[in-house]
Amino acid sequence: MRVLIIEDNPDIAANLGDYLEDHGHTVDFAGDGIT
Repeated sequence: MRVLIIEDNPDIAANLGDYLEDHGHTVDFAGDGIT
């Protein structure tokens, strides 16, 4: 599954992204609503 994380706190985004990637997901990040 591909997941888009939109989170303005980079530490939270990184931790969540690492968790999801460890469980087999592809993760993309956005720091705000503009992509």
